[in-house]
Amino acid sequence: MFRLLPSELIEDILRRLPVKSLKRFRAVAKAWCSLIDSDRFIKMHLRHSLTSLSNRHLITGGGAAVCSVALDSLDKAHAVKPPFDCKSGDMISYSCNGIFLLMSDPPVLWNPFSREYRVLPDCPVEYAATAAECYCNKAGYEFG
Repeated sequence: MFRLLPSELIEDILRRLPVKSLKRFRAVAKAWCSLIDSDRFIKMHLRHSLTSLSNRHLITGGGAAVCSVALDSLDKAHAVKPPFDCKSGDMISYSCNGIFLLMSDPPVLWNPFSREYRVLPDCPVEYAATAAECYCNKAGYEFG
């Protein structure tokens, strides 16, 4: 059935969906999986979310008590369980475009909506007083 729809229309519909739905729809067809996983689509989806004010959430807390609140409804907070071991003292330190730096040992970059994460390597800077100083002054980490 989806072959009857132009690919531009499918792309336009998919870019309006939340990440959680897109993760599920990757299984619909190989073409959808390729589209959703492409760098171009990811950038287009982020740009659409930012300009349309859709799919916006407030993430609060840290450690085992991370919560998400949808900003369009503000109805209630939902617990978000990290897909990795998290201690109660671990805190969200910085965020950018839905990626969070969780200050744990070792530090973790985490996207709570796609449930993807990357454990960061040891900091090579010997003079950094904390891991936050090392990682927050560096750029270049991304998912992909």
